[in-house]
Amino acid sequence: MTDQWIATQKALLPATEWQHITFTMPGELWVFFLFNRKLLGSLSLIAAKNIQTFAKDKGLLPVIFTALHTFGLDPLKCILCNSKILFAGITHGKPQWELHQYAKELDLAKPIP
Repeated sequence: MTDQWIATQKALLPATEWQHITFTMPGELWVFFLFNRKLLGSLSLIAAKNIQTFAKDKGLLPVIFTALHTFGLDPLKCILCNSKILFAGITHGKPQWELHQYAKELDLAKPIP
C-alpha cells in the first residue's frame, strides 16, 4: 500500500532529481506523542515550514513533500519525518524553472540546531 501511494505521488511530480532530508524527533519527546497521537499530524507541516524558511532567506521556492514514519504502531521506537525536496524549483522574481542543489544552497547537509 505504501509503495503504491509513493508511486502515485511520484507520477504527479516533474521528472527530476530529489534531495532526501530526514527530521528525527529527539527520543526525549516521543512520550508526548504516545499520549497525544494528534500531535503527529503537525510534524510534516513543521518539517516543510523549516525548509521553506531556509529557502525564503535564499530567495528560493522549493517543491516539498513529506512522509511521517513512526516505525509501526509503537510510537516509542522512533518518530521521524522524511522530506523530499525537488532539485528544481522557482526562484522568487524569476518565472522560469531552475535547478537547485538545496543541500549546498541552504546548508541542509549539516544538522539544524
